Amino acid sequence: MGSVTRSFVVSLLALALLACGPTPSPAPLPASRSAATPGTAATLIVEGTVESSCGSIGGCAYWAQMRWPHGFPAPVEFVSGRAGRLVIPGGTWEPMAAGQYEVVITSYWMSDAFLNGKQAVGGLDARCSSYLTVADGQTEVRIDVVFSARSCEIEIRGG
Repeated sequence: MGSVTRSFVVSLLALALLACGPTPSPAPLPASRSAATPGTAATLIVEGTVESSCGSIGGCAYWAQMRWPHGFPAPVEFVSGRAGRLVIPGGTWEPMAAGQYEVVITSYWMSDAFLNGKQAVGGLDARCSSYLTVADGQTEVRIDVVFSARSCEIEIRGG
């Protein structure tokens, strides 16, 4: 196979991966501020661990998304934290007023192809979700996620 043909096949494969794979960032809904006041708000802490990788050549991407009473904003990507843990950076989300929320956790296969300087996102590896309730006077909510190939588990603790 000539170098021009090989280059053409690689380009077609990269385009096919992009066309077939979902994006991890659905359009966010309009955001409004929480009804929480400093004395009644709970801080949200989200961390995760990877027990086994999704197995993609390009690696894996891990995302968290919260459904607030006023909408479902775009997901936020986990970043590397201390001791190999995945974290959502502090201050990413506003304090949580008393009420019910939904957390949605996803992991995606990442392509080894880059387009416009960004690594292409592949298909969905795993998705899990859970509801949580913040009580009046609660000061902290901790969400701990465990990722395994093709699955995830959520543990929620309040303070």
